[in-house]
Order: sequence, then structure tokens, then C-alpha cells
Amino acid sequence: MSLACATALLTSKRGRRPRVNPSFWCYLAGLERELKSWPAGTKPSFDFTEWLIHDLLHIGISCSPGRIRKALQEDADWTQFMPFYTSLCGWGLNLITAAQRASQVKKTTLQVACKAARSVVELVEVYSAWPSVQAYCLRILQELLVNHGSNLARMLADEGTISKAIHSMRLHPTQAEVQEAGIGLLAYLVTSDGAHAEEVARLKGLHAVVEGMETLAHKETVQATGCIALMCLATAPYTSKMIISVGAVEVILAAMRNHPKAVKVQDLGCRAIAAMKHDPFGRSVLIRHSKEAETSDHFILSGKSCA
Repeated sequence: MSLACATALLTSKRGRRPRVNPSFWCYLAGLERELKSWPAGTKPSFDFTEWLIHDLLHIGISCSPGRIRKALQEDADWTQFMPFYTSLCGWGLNLITAAQRASQVKKTTLQVACKAARSVVELVEVYSAWPSVQAYCLRILQELLVNHGSNLARMLADEGTISKAIHSMRLHPTQAEVQEAGIGLLAYLVTSDGAHAEEVARLKGLHAVVEGMETLAHKETVQATGCIALMCLATAPYTSKMIISVGAVEVILAAMRNHPKAVKVQDLGCRAIAAMKHDPFGRSVLIRHSKEAETSDHFILSGKSCA
């Protein structure tokens, strides 16, 4: 199905035109070009320019329609979001600096914090290929959450932050700073409002945390942060029954075995396991690991105690 046919079908079924993020329009145009084997510079079957202009002006982008049209069709060749964004807004790195300043002031108003957070969430999407920028932005969001809690957490969830954090982790599985920052942000969001655990689970966030810990088993900071996140998710009503099935017990015990002298890993690992022992399935898994460990020279007493 062409982009034109898909857009027409969606519009007819919904009874209104779709409102689509600029990055997703670019993705759709690029996908159609790839599927049709069209050369660079080929116009998509559906010209979404006017809809895009209307939506950008509606959210307050202060650019003329002509400038938006040029940025999309010439600078971005319809398909490249980063050139489109930078053509309109510059690199936007000054927004990161401003957001960091806002995150470091405890008396920042919620309105200012929300504005800073929206800027950072936008840049997480723009600079998806830059792991250092991803990690930096995700840490700023953590600091903002510390100061503003559940009110800011709800806004971040509405902005798709959970999905974007997990996407960053998937894009950069071997980058410790991205994994630590992404896992930490998920933990903060669930701690601020336990209702967000459902979305974390639905978007495979539980799997992302476990996979990050498995891939970077040698990184103490990732293991400690992972234990915190799993502890938070184990105490949330929606995910408390699911967390055992994704291998949380195994990955926590592995972290404790791999880092026997790391106080944070041992302490947080024990806390995470204790949070899981209330579930009958969790208890059975812990008991099994305890019995297996009794025959091993690497038995972890803290793990047996919690079990």
C-alpha cells in the first residue's frame, strides 16, 4: 500500500486527518521510498507538507510556511528528520544547557520544569544516533523528576518519554552510560507514580532492563541501577506478577555473584530480591536458586537469606 492509500484509508476510517509527529512523517516517506526502490529526491506519493505546516504552527514553531516547506523538501529530502529539525531550530544544544540549569534549581516551578523536560524529550528523539547526548538528556530528566515527582512524571508519560527511553536503550545496547541513564529514568518514573509500571511493561521495558544488565554484566553501575529498577517494578501492582517471568531473579543473583565486593550491588540486589519474595512464584524461584547455590563455592548468603 502506498503512503497516499494508507493515509486516505486512515482518514476515512477515523473521520478526520491524522496528526503525525514530524519525525514519523519523515520515517513513512523514507519507508515508502525504500519499499518502492525509489532514488533519493523522489517525492512521496502523498504530500503531507501542508498538514505538517499546520501542526507545527499550531504548537508554536515560529517559522514561516516557506521555511518549513524548504526544510522538509530540500534540506531533509522528505525523509531525514535531523536535517529538517536543525534547519528550523538549529542544533538545539543550548536547550540542553538551559534544561540542566533548571534541573539543578530545587525551587524551579513546575511550569519551568515541564518546559525544560519537553525540550529534552524532543532532543532525545532528534539525537537518537548520539549515545552521549542520549545519556545526558536522560539524566537531566531524572534530576527534574527528583524535584517535581508525580506531576512531572505524568507529563513525561504523556510525551512518550517511556517509549523513547526504552528505544534509546535498544539502539545502544553496549553503551553503559545510555543503559544506566535509561534504566534509572524508568525507575524514577515508576517510583514517582506506580501507574506508569503498566506502560513500562507494555513497551517491553522489563525485558530492556534485564537485557541491559545481561549485556553489561561487568559494569557495576549498570548492575546497581538495574537492581533499583527491578525493585521498583517488583513493588508496583501491575508488574509484581510479571517480573519473575522475564528472568529478574537470575539477573540479580548474577550481578551479586559478579560483583561480590560492590556494596551497592549487594545491598540493592538483596532489596530487590526481598521485594520479589512475596509472590508465590517468586518464592519458588528463589528457593530453587538457594538450593542450587548450596552446592556451589560461590553461594551468596544474602540471596539465601532473602529466599
